[in-house]
Amino acid sequence: MKHPTIYLLTLASVLLLVSCDMEQMNPLEPGLQVTKLTDGDGETSGQLRVMTQNVYVGTEVDEILTAAPDDVPFIAAELFQMLQATNFPERADALARQIKRTKPHLIGLQEISTVRFQMNGDYLDNLTVDAVDVLYDYLDLLLQALHNQNLHYEVAGFIENFDVEIPMFTGFDEDGNPTFADIRLTDYDVILASEEVQYSNVFAKNYDYAIDIPELNLYIPRGYVAIDAEIRGQVYRFVNTHLEDPSSDPEQLLPLQWAQAYELVNVLAEEDDPVILVGDFNSPAQDGPTYTYMLSEGYQDAWNYNRKVSEEPGYTYGHAPDLLNPTAEFYERIDFVFIKDGDKTITGPVVATVVGDKDRDRTISGLWPSDHGGVVVKFPLAPLFAEKLFK
Repeated sequence: MKHPTIYLLTLASVLLLVSCDMEQMNPLEPGLQVTKLTDGDGETSGQLRVMTQNVYVGTEVDEILTAAPDDVPFIAAELFQMLQATNFPERADALARQIKRTKPHLIGLQEISTVRFQMNGDYLDNLTVDAVDVLYDYLDLLLQALHNQNLHYEVAGFIENFDVEIPMFTGFDEDGNPTFADIRLTDYDVILASEEVQYSNVFAKNYDYAIDIPELNLYIPRGYVAIDAEIRGQVYRFVNTHLEDPSSDPEQLLPLQWAQAYELVNVLAEEDDPVILVGDFNSPAQDGPTYTYMLSEGYQDAWNYNRKVSEEPGYTYGHAPDLLNPTAEFYERIDFVFIKDGDKTITGPVVATVVGDKDRDRTISGLWPSDHGGVVVKFPLAPLFAEKLFK
């Protein structure tokens, strides 16, 4: 199968980007609201708990990126069958149970999807009517599952990434002619905040560089979303992102992923207050190019300071695409909670945990809740001008 040309920035342009003195306006201004975190007894909690979780759309959508145009409807049909089989409504319940056990104040979610359908598809006829019938709204399903667990979270911010529609083979009519539907996928990254958290200055942006495949009429941007929270007089910048996955074409997509990281680092460069940056970075610890770049820019990987299980690798990715592998098979760590401490910071020990890799995490039918594990990190709350945690 011949791969279509992907129009991306080249490695040379990335290196040129590094050499330029980019003056960027920082859109994340200091927060004005005060947040008080309380435990169940109404006392001020001693911990700030954050979580990152790629919830997984439920099928290997990247296969479309390397498909020949004539093959797209048939590949889409196979991918849609897997999406249905991986049953996000059921997985949402499992994710909600994980959140109930760990009780994060702030959650960064990636691959929050809305799946729409148009039975009599018009894509192949070059018509422009978008599919509008919603089959699955992952955010609504997860919020309902959280509500069923008596948990109260609200959407503090989100970024819409890609919104793509492709034809899908559905069978044959009575005359033996093939029939097609249109399937539409909209991807978001979302921040959820518990009811104890107040937030302000929500900001979301798509990165300047994205996958563009004119042959398939596909444009695949990524982005980030950020909020400000003030806790005991300390301002934290909480940021959630999902960088591009380079596995389908490393030669072209690794520079694109790195450029996205470079853009985000520059946006946050002038922050004086601690930044908590979470997400699926698609760059493995300890030697992935983007991962090492983040460390070189002063971001600390919370897992490396983990008091509880510092000897464990903390792998977060590797469940089978159908989520039915009998045992956990994580083999790399690509989901991170990064800290950049600024002038004022968090003090004391860090406790980090991977969730979604134990038998108790599975759904009632045996599915893993995602192909990624979530990462939950507990930070001690600190007064202003405290001794720095990371030295």
